[in-house]
Amino acid sequence: WEGLGYYSRARNLHKAAQCIMQEYGGNFPQTYQALRKLPGIGDYTAGAIASICFNEKVPAVDGNVLRVVARILGSDKNVLLAETKKEVTALLQSVMPEEAGAFNEALMELGENICLPNGTPLCEKCPLQEHCTAYEKDLTGQLPVRIKEVKRRQEEKTIFLLVSENGRIAIEKRGKKGLLAGMYQLPNTEGYYTEAALRDKLRSWDIEPLSIVPLGEAKHVFTHIDWLMQGFRIVTPTESDRFLWVTPEELKASYALPSAFKYYYDRY
Repeated sequence: WEGLGYYSRARNLHKAAQCIMQEYGGNFPQTYQALRKLPGIGDYTAGAIASICFNEKVPAVDGNVLRVVARILGSDKNVLLAETKKEVTALLQSVMPEEAGAFNEALMELGENICLPNGTPLCEKCPLQEHCTAYEKDLTGQLPVRIKEVKRRQEEKTIFLLVSENGRIAIEKRGKKGLLAGMYQLPNTEGYYTEAALRDKLRSWDIEPLSIVPLGEAKHVFTHIDWLMQGFRIVTPTESDRFLWVTPEELKASYALPSAFKYYYDRY
């Protein structure tokens, strides 16, 4: 899973299982509202499970469904906006038949296999062709409208590859919230350091360096954040109690680091 962004999914899966055992006596919730309360289950997943498994009359709106609806209606609304998704959900709720699961699956399958993205739908095979505004007006290549507005921020980081004389590496655990929550990492700080500031930081960690070797700069791109990193390999005669010290073999077997630190760990 390293580098694929699945860490939070695994944690939520575990939390959801615990919630089902503790609050529902081990019985899987069968309504949209109850499913929505489980960690890691959003509107689409809750709607899909509730309708397909328990036939609750509730929509399941994903990207495929948004594309199908946008083309049928000839809508030029931005499907990446929460407001648009909310409107499509309300529309589908108003026309939801008794066989809700089959209805939702049909829309999903239509979007996945026929009403394809990037202007290449298989319109000649579509059962809704005669009802489709995009087909009628030759707009399949322009719809749906997808305008992505991602506000990215950049963070400067200094990464410390701390190595004791016996070859062990210092790692630490991140907090329980935020980016890479609960993961182990190489010690790091905000901002870039001059050599004097670097030595001051090491002293604050009770580390006296035998050597400090610059490891260069690297960049790691997250969904909304770019880490602009500089790194140093620092050999120390002692192992500060502030960190957990592990061998490279232990690190690989039991403490897989996020891929953001790979550039520096590879320079061990």
